[in-house]
Amino acid sequence: MILRALIESLDSELVGDGSIEVTGITCDSRSVEGGELFAALPGAVSDGHEFVGEAVANGASCVLGQRPTAALKVPQVVVADARAALASVSSVFYGAPSDRMTLVGITGTNGKTTVAYLLEAIFTEAGFKTGVIGTINYRYGGSVYPAPHTTPESPELSRILKEMADAGVTHCVMEVSSHALLQKRVNGCRFDAAVFMNLTHEHLDYHDTMEEYFGAKSLLFGLLKTEGRFRKVINMDDEWGLRLGAELEPVMGFGMEESAGVHPAGYSFTAKGIEAVIDTGEESFKITSALIGRHNLENILAAVAVARSLSIGSDDIAKGVLALKGVPGRLES
Repeated sequence: MILRALIESLDSELVGDGSIEVTGITCDSRSVEGGELFAALPGAVSDGHEFVGEAVANGASCVLGQRPTAALKVPQVVVADARAALASVSSVFYGAPSDRMTLVGITGTNGKTTVAYLLEAIFTEAGFKTGVIGTINYRYGGSVYPAPHTTPESPELSRILKEMADAGVTHCVMEVSSHALLQKRVNGCRFDAAVFMNLTHEHLDYHDTMEEYFGAKSLLFGLLKTEGRFRKVINMDDEWGLRLGAELEPVMGFGMEESAGVHPAGYSFTAKGIEAVIDTGEESFKITSALIGRHNLENILAAVAVARSLSIGSDDIAKGVLALKGVPGRLES
């Protein structure tokens, strides 16, 4: 892709020839291949601008960064925010793949992985081709790939989403970490639904305070394709969820109490799993699950709320919940 076309939407300064061909995008100077754009990102430990020379020596055709590097022989794109710009150009380079599918983002301290597995099962029962980007792995079309990060860096993320779309994936579920949101890895994505699960005292080595942690999680809801109650799915049993729901009103709430929105009209827990009647406000239906415990009923409620927001019928929801026998590493016998 021509560099000038790639950066057309950016507020940037181009130093050098904008007509060169860009063959790929990376932010790792060690893995640069000939013709790729290298993004120099600021980091907590090191600054990507320190590795511009290495990237160019390895074949980078141009550099994107927050300041120009003197005496560089390749074109440079100078922007105010390199991370946001990287997410944007990654999406452009790979053809805005999130626009080619229904994309659901799940954030929160706990429950993301289980809800992703539940939605995958529900979407499959509904006849959709499904992909998942999550903590345990990335998977679609019968293939499974290792997940070095819960949410990949933006060039890899856009590449994976494009491969999914090209393979016929219609619905993708993505676990979105607070690190990824703060680092703007998902800024090139547009979501059809966003889910907030909860907030507990973890990752404060990175976020410093719960307020900062909450602010990071909230960023997901600014990346929705369209506004509206059914796009914002919030856990109303969580104190931070209640606050977020009030800030984002109207929302689609879920929780154990009737006031939450999607809730259980009745339920029972055994060592073999969960049985419950789910009330969505429009209808009630029974679900049976091999998952164990109250927290997994809350995870099921989240998945039901998302599925209903996407107009999936109760029969397919119940079949999907029943089909999931367990989640790797989560309360396995």
